[in-house]
Amino acid sequence: DVIALQNLATMHRLGRGVPVDETKARGYEERAAALGSVSAMTSIAYRFIGRDIPSEKRDYPAAIAWYRKAVAAGDTPSLMALADALAANDEKAEAKQIYIRIAEADRLDYTARYHLAQMALWGGEREEAITWFRQVAKNRLAYDFMRDEARRVVGEYEEEEKAAPGSLPHYRKLARAGGAEEWFRYGVRYLASTKDENARMSAWAWVNDAAKAGHAMATTMYYGDITRRDKAAAAKWLRELADKGNSQAVLMVGLE
Repeated sequence: DVIALQNLATMHRLGRGVPVDETKARGYEERAAALGSVSAMTSIAYRFIGRDIPSEKRDYPAAIAWYRKAVAAGDTPSLMALADALAANDEKAEAKQIYIRIAEADRLDYTARYHLAQMALWGGEREEAITWFRQVAKNRLAYDFMRDEARRVVGEYEEEEKAAPGSLPHYRKLARAGGAEEWFRYGVRYLASTKDENARMSAWAWVNDAAKAGHAMATTMYYGDITRRDKAAAAKWLRELADKGNSQAVLMVGLE
């Protein structure tokens, strides 16, 4: 009996009337899964990648295998979990196909669209990301943090498209399409334009990226900023850059 097996699994997992025994709990769940219980399949999958498991100990291939079984057994909601596990395991091509499948099947979906937007943005496909983000921004069912990010990204994109030469949005657009010099120029101008702490952290991140790419002035500038806050961290950061061949960092390490 599937329900009885799942109840036994819960009892042994939580120690209800019996000693806590995860091995027995997993055994009962696997027996329930063998009888076709998709809830048991998804529960087993989650045990491999749950939030309480340290990231270095998560077993995504095992979780993926169980989510595939749940999907094959007809559990449509497991499609999202499968896609999420695939994406976390860097199997992004298949994850993307599943997210698109979910989005196309449900016009009210926002989660798959949000993931598609993020994947496109991280992959440098900004136009595609904007298309998905626009759909998320208009979806009243989406979580606030999803809509807020979507509106921010779309707003920045639209601002950059009509930005006047020399404006901050103009330099941001150049930075997105450019390299170390453009990153540095935008970071410096961004820093000069704001006193907001979160915005300044974002601006410094552009300078840091330029430094990591070998930009001499960015290296000097970012090192100076870290030094004011944490000399040990600054020294470690500089030596890491020097080890990677940053000529300015090599020179500065020699002067320490």
